[in-house]
Amino acid sequence: ATVIPSQYASHSPSHLKEGRGSLLLRLVNMRDDVIIGFFRKGLNTSQEVATFQDPVPVAVTEKVRFRNWNEPLQGHLALTRDPTEMILVWVTRNSSNPEVKWGTESGNLTSSKEANSSTYTAQNMCGPPATDFGYRDAGMLHQVTMDKSTVLLHLWRRHVWLE
Repeated sequence: ATVIPSQYASHSPSHLKEGRGSLLLRLVNMRDDVIIGFFRKGLNTSQEVATFQDPVPVAVTEKVRFRNWNEPLQGHLALTRDPTEMILVWVTRNSSNPEVKWGTESGNLTSSKEANSSTYTAQNMCGPPATDFGYRDAGMLHQVTMDKSTVLLHLWRRHVWLE
């Protein structure tokens, strides 16, 4: 399961007076289940940056599951030096044979191209924390250069259209 950034209970004004409170956490699909924990003690504020040292877990949630770990995420479009081309880059957990289809209108996608895919591992990183607790599996990085690009794009993977 994924460790998500922490949030102080003081963000909930009622936590000290009433012994209860609520926090709003933004969960990002990191291609893994998420467990949210509540910890007491262990906050060291003697340094410039606060750190946790031996926090005591009080409660944890059930696993929070995302519907689709493999959905295309983090799409980026970029121009090339050729004004008739655009590059599309995105990530997935592990899709095979990713393909992009595009055209001038929805339902009329006349161009398609298979993407090039790559990844990296913790061994490719320079050292801690990227190689230990800070490492996050990047998934697969996909890139395709589209010629005669249009504004309307559709990503296609395993017979699922995403607009």
